[in-house]
Amino acid sequence: MKKFKTWMFESNNEKVILKRATFWNLISSLLNASMTAVIIFFMTRAGQTEIAGFFSIATAVAYQVQAIGFFGVRNYHIADVTNRYSFSDFVYINLFSSVLMIVSLIFIIFKNGYSGEKALIVLFYSLFRAIDVYEALFHDEYQRQGRIDIGLILQTIRYLVSLTVLIVLLLITGSLVIGIIGALIISILLVYIQNKDFCESFRCHIRKLQIAKFKNLLWVCLPICIAGFISIYLTNAPKYAIDSVMNDQVQGIFAILFVPVFTINLLATVIYRPYITQISVEWTYGRKRQFIKMILKQVFVIILLSLTIIVFGYIIGLKLLGMVYSIDLMPYMSEFLILLIGGGLNTLAIFINQIMVIIGCYHWNLIIYLVAILITVLYGDTIVMNHQLMGASILYSLPSIILIVFSLIVLIIKICRLRSNLRN
Repeated sequence: MKKFKTWMFESNNEKVILKRATFWNLISSLLNASMTAVIIFFMTRAGQTEIAGFFSIATAVAYQVQAIGFFGVRNYHIADVTNRYSFSDFVYINLFSSVLMIVSLIFIIFKNGYSGEKALIVLFYSLFRAIDVYEALFHDEYQRQGRIDIGLILQTIRYLVSLTVLIVLLLITGSLVIGIIGALIISILLVYIQNKDFCESFRCHIRKLQIAKFKNLLWVCLPICIAGFISIYLTNAPKYAIDSVMNDQVQGIFAILFVPVFTINLLATVIYRPYITQISVEWTYGRKRQFIKMILKQVFVIILLSLTIIVFGYIIGLKLLGMVYSIDLMPYMSEFLILLIGGGLNTLAIFINQIMVIIGCYHWNLIIYLVAILITVLYGDTIVMNHQLMGASILYSLPSIILIVFSLIVLIIKICRLRSNLRN
């Protein structure tokens, strides 16, 4: 790791770092997306569509509790370019949220009555994804100090090794549970080994807990956390509804249809994530024109990427998906296209949510998410029960429309006020 560290610090050129970060963000995101796709692939090829349904719910729960673990801190951490809070402050919030995450995971498993293999898959896969929460604590600090590329390279290595271990163990033992446990253990070891040499260089020191700062950071991040939790819930709402009113076989089919949708979200993140800190800088120093220009550029890329995948999905994507998973999916073309459109809308909503965090609209953001989840909870199960997979597809897309419309209204008002203040 020392040689790797030396190689990483050979260049401090901002353009080189940004290009490197964009490339490794792409690789990391593809690996992240492929974890779900590859595991479901091996399950369905072995005729275990029901187990694929178990895993689909496991991914939903994993990302749900992961939102609690992140506690909205990640968005704030990388946007805190004025260093209002130290690395140590974020550590204590991370410890608090990690305990809350584990408690929530156990509660969800018992509340839903998961038992046997399904319970074990949900438990261990959620713990495996929870490693991201701890790892992000270091990587976000690297990014805040201008080295997003380091965290992305380390994350890519961990994803590649852990996914390989999971698949190898799955093929050898035939047990998804054993595969996930192996990936969990190797991930813990890699996070420690990879980051120990970088902590000193980036001054990742833990100091005495400052209660006042802890309370302030907790209060700032709480609405972001709740909004993030709701965002994940809205994404997973169709899976929860299927789990409630249908069966694991249908859940497995929906999981396969959802694979390209998840890819849209991750690929779009590749585009805008490296620019979040710079967008924060433009807002912090009141450079409205550059701020708006950077936002519009990212929105254009998200829309273009989404349209490209939708067209590809219509022409050949669903056929290829059916061939890969050995299932006839052509009867689900309408559902598939609505999911792809929803994927683009969801990605746009998440990006706008990040901008809302940057400009400090935490509480407005929370109110908008509360409206979206209220509608989803009230009508979700009914929509899926009445319209089956088509209902699940609609349920995925609807909340994103609500979020985008109301968030844009708040953003426009906020930016117009900034313009007025600059004139004064």
